[in-house]
Amino acid sequence: MGISYGIYRIWLGVFCYLNQKNMKNHPKNIGKKIKKIIIKTLIWLVIILTGLIILGSFLPDSPNRESGQVKPKQNALNIEQPIQESSAETDTEKLLDSTDSTSTAQDKIITDVSSTQLTPTVQNKTTENIPSVDNTPIETKQIVQPKIEETKPAIPPTPQYTFYSVTKVVDGDTIKISMNGKEETLRLIGMDTPETVDPRKPVQCFGKEASEKAKSLLIDKKVRIENDATQDIRDKYDRLLVYVFREDGLFYNKWMIGQGYAYEYTYEKPYKYQAEFKAAQKSAESAQLGLWSPSTCNGVTTNTTITQAQTTTQPETTTTQTNTGTNKWYTSSYYTSKYYYPKSCSAWEGLSPRYLEPYDTLQALLDKYPKKTQSPQCE
Repeated sequence: MGISYGIYRIWLGVFCYLNQKNMKNHPKNIGKKIKKIIIKTLIWLVIILTGLIILGSFLPDSPNRESGQVKPKQNALNIEQPIQESSAETDTEKLLDSTDSTSTAQDKIITDVSSTQLTPTVQNKTTENIPSVDNTPIETKQIVQPKIEETKPAIPPTPQYTFYSVTKVVDGDTIKISMNGKEETLRLIGMDTPETVDPRKPVQCFGKEASEKAKSLLIDKKVRIENDATQDIRDKYDRLLVYVFREDGLFYNKWMIGQGYAYEYTYEKPYKYQAEFKAAQKSAESAQLGLWSPSTCNGVTTNTTITQAQTTTQPETTTTQTNTGTNKWYTSSYYTSKYYYPKSCSAWEGLSPRYLEPYDTLQALLDKYPKKTQSPQCE
């Protein structure tokens, strides 16, 4: 503004001098001359101001021009643009030519411009058109995402079983356990081993071997029991009718049949594991295990323990009577058996081979078992 004010004073002085000269030569036209001077002065003022505005638009905005500091223009992103050395020197020469008061600032401007690094720097916004940036930190709220737990497939709960200690093995198909503070006798469903302790019968073939194997498997072991909805809870001797599973998972009933220590035995009606037990017996018979071996019982245990002499003289006759199926009537010699079966009724095939008795005539069967009746399955 100092340059503009100086030019204004110079022009004003020139006009005043010329107008004074004209007024001396024409004293009568003083009023008109004054008006012309004012109009001319206003016109020149407008011209001068316009020129100053145009000239100011080419000069860099510098609030500290008097101190010789020149700040570069800033862009909208508040990043200082690189300063070209040639343009800075040109602006400096214009400033030196336009005023005498800035002669001492020349060295400072040249020094500042030459020492300015041509790399952009970030500065605070100072222009009026760009809003100032509030450096106050904004409090942000942390959004807590709900923790999603990985879902795993549901695992069915392991059944809780009660195990009981085996206190005694009566024979291969009858044992005793300690249950609820007292001793209970168990008759195992679906299996029958050769007799060893029945006072009405002699020790049968492979009976001792079956009892010894039962003792080795069960004595001092813990077992769980399973009832069968198709069977009674107890038999007529008040023994619990159950299946027995050892603590390690061994299914005792099925294992004894599958290893040839017991027959599969169906009492009057099918039971839960009948198909499995029949398959186990068939497997043992095919492999000639235990009582199915020709060197032991050859599958026949209805009489006393077979001696070497008996096996050499009578095996074919016994086998023919029990297995060929040439007779017409069948029944079981087991003490609980109530029915007999004609050959045409396939239900007799489910009887235990150990107790199976064939008859040529019905009268012969009834002479021995007068209270037996024909099975309802054969009607």
